[in-house]
Amino acid sequence: MNNGSPKELWDATKELSGSYTRARVIYEKVELQKTRKGGMKMDQYLTTMKSIVDNLPEAGNPIYHSELTVQILSEFDT
Repeated sequence: MNNGSPKELWDATKELSGSYTRARVIYEKVELQKTRKGGMKMDQYLTTMKSIVDNLPEAGNPIYHSELTVQILSEFDT
C-alpha cells in the first residue's frame, strides 16, 4: 500500500487546512453580516460582534476596527 510521499501528504494536509480556513472565514463573515441588535442590550450586541470579529484572525482573515465600526453603525442606519 502506497501512502504517498511526504511532500504529497504535506500538500494534501495544507489543502484540507486551507479549505477549512476559507470555510471558517466565510462563516464568520456571514455571521457578522447577519447579526442584528434586535432586542439585545447594546453591551450584549457589541460583545457578540466582538466575539465574531475575534475569531477571524485565528482563521487568517482579520477585520479592522474601521470595518467593524461601519458594520455596527450600519445597524442603526434607518
